[in-house]
Amino acid sequence: MKKILIITIAVLGIILSIPILNIYGKNNPQNSSLAGDDLNNNGIRDDVETYINIKFGYSKKLEKGLNQFALTVQKGILSTNEQDSWIAANSFSRAMECLSYLSPDEDYWRNVLEQSVNTPKRVKAWMTHQARLSGKVFTSRPIREWKTSCTFNPDKLSD
Repeated sequence: MKKILIITIAVLGIILSIPILNIYGKNNPQNSSLAGDDLNNNGIRDDVETYINIKFGYSKKLEKGLNQFALTVQKGILSTNEQDSWIAANSFSRAMECLSYLSPDEDYWRNVLEQSVNTPKRVKAWMTHQARLSGKVFTSRPIREWKTSCTFNPDKLSD
């Protein structure tokens, strides 16, 4: 059963009550599994993807960069062994380079990480993933190559 929120707003002096889905999924039992819902099968949980679209959709570059980041976090959460964690962590490094290229002075990724790791099960899975990486060294590409760390062409998108 989907959780419905009732939003009441005043439009031209008329009070309207609008039912909307709890898109962020914080207390939504259907989104509480480790994997969560991913109806479009792109690897990003629907609640996280919706959050990114609503909060950062004003910039297609940033939206795509944060979706790339969210995908790597989800891979980390779902990793079950050292090899999966290693692959997810390398993707994470590339996503961070991409975001640093797109918006070097911002840390929007923190908002997405918080949204992605939003249940006790997901926190535990993320910490287990991080523990598997303890002591490993991940190299960064040179700054001049960070644009190529994006899984999309930033030059073809509007700000």
